[in-house]
Amino acid sequence: LDGFIARRFPSQSSKLGSILDPLADKCLISVLYISLTIVNLIPLPLTFLIISRDLMLVGGSFYLRYVTLPPPRTWRRYWDVERSGLQITPNLLGKANTALQLMLVGITMLSPLLDCIDQQLLKLLWFTVGTTTIASGMSYCVQLKGFQIIKKRHLK
Repeated sequence: LDGFIARRFPSQSSKLGSILDPLADKCLISVLYISLTIVNLIPLPLTFLIISRDLMLVGGSFYLRYVTLPPPRTWRRYWDVERSGLQITPNLLGKANTALQLMLVGITMLSPLLDCIDQQLLKLLWFTVGTTTIASGMSYCVQLKGFQIIKKRHLK
């Protein structure tokens, strides 16, 4: 909803918001998956995979920000969102992955009420979410120009 408002009303968007929104989404998904794993509704390996991917994306973004920041690289300039020429936008696979992750959370939360915790649908969704999580993480590493900048810099 917040992303929709920012796109619909450009005066309501900001660089800081474009950074905080994806971080908030990742925190929300992490808390939901950890909570559902604690009560044994989602398998630990799936939660570990999702959180690992998100940490990799956030860590990669921080590193990418650092390597693309022109000298002098200072703490103040690093955190100055107005100076950032770096923009990482979600791709279609990443958006589909987030939708599937949230769908799995919803179905998982309903499953005890419907008495269907071990249904094949949940297992299929676990596999699908795991697969799209891996694929979207790899696609960000391979396709984003920023990650290509990192690869080129290390090849020199």
